[in-house]
Formats: sequence, structure tokens, C-alpha cells
Amino acid sequence: MTKGMSVDQRAAILQVIPLGRQGRPEDVAKAVVFLASSGSDYLTEEIMDVDGG
Repeated sequence: MTKGMSVDQRAAILQVIPLGRQGRPEDVAKAVVFLASSGSDYLTEEIMDVDGG
């Protein structure tokens, strides 16, 4: 998604992400594992943003 961006454009994006890094597939996978676990049994109609903050 960022392949065609310049170094400056990528740096500007990272400045607005509180965690200071791009998301990785593992970040999304952790959210999916949680939602598939019994730990999320009592959740209803929530929106979970996996976006670094």
C-alpha cells in the first residue's frame, strides 16, 4: 500500500500513528484470535480498530 510513496510521505504517515510504526499482519491476527476466544464472549456490536492508536 505504501510501495509507491516517497520516504518523506511514509515518515509523515508514521508521525500520526501513536505507536510510531506501520501495522503488521500479526497485529490483526492477535485481534482475530481474541475475538475467536472465550475472552470476547460478552462483547456485542463493538468496532475494534487495529490501527496503532
